[in-house]
Amino acid sequence: MSDDLSVANAAARNRANGALWSGAALLLVGSVGVLSGAFAAFGFYHRLLNPFAHALTPWVLLAVLVSARRAPRTAVPRTIVCLLGAVVAFYVGKPLLYNTVYYPDAPDIGVQVNNLVMWCVLAMLTGAVLGAVFSAIGGASWSGSAATATAIALLLAATIEETGFGLADSDLPLLLCCGCAVLLTLHLADTRDGRLRRIGVLTLPLLVAGFVLVAAPDLLQGMTL
Repeated sequence: MSDDLSVANAAARNRANGALWSGAALLLVGSVGVLSGAFAAFGFYHRLLNPFAHALTPWVLLAVLVSARRAPRTAVPRTIVCLLGAVVAFYVGKPLLYNTVYYPDAPDIGVQVNNLVMWCVLAMLTGAVLGAVFSAIGGASWSGSAATATAIALLLAATIEETGFGLADSDLPLLLCCGCAVLLTLHLADTRDGRLRRIGVLTLPLLVAGFVLVAAPDLLQGMTL
């Protein structure tokens, strides 16, 4: 009887510790999202960093980092929380930095509530999808290769959509970020035994779909204005 009680108590402690760890992990990825959103808000008014405020490249990279090689039930909520934190920090940080840092003498501007709400909804929907898809990164099967190719295609499409194949000095930081993001994604993936070639073959057709997906939010935002 006492042994059964000890086992039950141990199981209860493990569940409590698991819930505590899960909550701490969500808080951590949410904080990372907030920091990235604040960086993008700062870059919105900065000439060299401005592309980071418009391209989806950093957000795709965040989704990869918090979801790759994890179970979908873990990857999905982490990706949603991370992207939500980034969106809120970006849309709240933009007017705050405009009013206090960049143009303190100009008339104050407010938060774009409609855009904030729209992007929060997109963050939840996109986070659920990307979290589920990118959780397969690192797998040896075709699904793992397809998930890796999807991430790379989205990174390339988001960067090209912003830079337009340009090589201006303001494009270089984003291009460097994209290159590092692709390498990080490949590092997390299983590229052994010809799987790198498989990823490359899958990336090309997925790149076309990637252009459509990265352009969709701007089109939707234009329709809501």
